[in-house]
Amino acid sequence: MSSQGFEDAEYDLEDVLSELSSMVQSLANMSGEQRRRQIEDAQSRVDKAEDLLYTMESEARLAPPRERATLNNRLTSHRQKLKSIKQKLATGERSALLGAGGSQDQGAVTTRDQILANRQTMNATSDRLVQIERLGESSRQTGEQIMTDLSDQRDTIVRIGGRVQGTDANLSKANRILNSMTRRIMTHKMIMVATIAILILILVVVLLKKLHVI
Repeated sequence: MSSQGFEDAEYDLEDVLSELSSMVQSLANMSGEQRRRQIEDAQSRVDKAEDLLYTMESEARLAPPRERATLNNRLTSHRQKLKSIKQKLATGERSALLGAGGSQDQGAVTTRDQILANRQTMNATSDRLVQIERLGESSRQTGEQIMTDLSDQRDTIVRIGGRVQGTDANLSKANRILNSMTRRIMTHKMIMVATIAILILILVVVLLKKLHVI
């Protein structure tokens, strides 16, 4: 069975996402101070949804390997729903700011646009960092699984070697296979580390360019 903590957090998250969807839809019928308060309330629920997603992710990491993939798929689906709601909420917030600033000059409107664009950029950056973190966690789990398999295979080889002590040729062949597998796992780990480092570097460059434009 999947983690009870995951199930509880998912149940709460579904309620929060349902509330957020209703709140975003109702923005079209609101204006002025009522619209501003609705957006603030929605933002607080977005923060709660983010906390619940983090709890679910932590619980998924503790789940057995055969259940982990299913839990991660459900987690990804909820992340996509929240991302869509955040985009709609950002659009509603932009409309509220532009509506409230109708009597101000174009320079003030441009500043608000930049602030909103920066917030969207930071949200996108946060999502990318989460994806990189998940990639790193998945790589670590894969490495652990490979090391476990390697340990099991080593034990098997040792047992076989104990049964065929008189056959040096077979034992030498087993050692070569073990050495080859060890080199292979080290190569995989180096590739994974290099990939994660490149992704982080690209993300930092993009973020610095965005901040430089401001």
